[in-house]
Amino acid sequence: PITIHGKRLSKNKVSLHANVSSQYISALLLIASKLENGIELTLVGEITSVPYIKMTLSLLNEIGIETSFKNNVIKVHPSKAQPKPLTVESDWSSASYFFSIVAISDVGTEIT
Repeated sequence: PITIHGKRLSKNKVSLHANVSSQYISALLLIASKLENGIELTLVGEITSVPYIKMTLSLLNEIGIETSFKNNVIKVHPSKAQPKPLTVESDWSSASYFFSIVAISDVGTEIT
């Protein structure tokens, strides 16, 4: 068996390049309200995934977690989420690979 021993995180300021995966940024934002001091995430450079970041923050706000996004700084305050049923929009970006295959294939090509 594997045992993982963590430690209490009290620092809350994180900086990372703004062009990293939006999934990585969203993962940090989703755990932030459970951190002792929340998180202040500074994105360095041009942000390439603003819609995904805003979607994540919107969902956090909807369940009662206070956030802000000004310039390149995102803040998520520590708090307890309020349980609530949510409908999360599907992410169609993964389907783009299949559409791309058809787009570069010969006319009449089918994909299932």
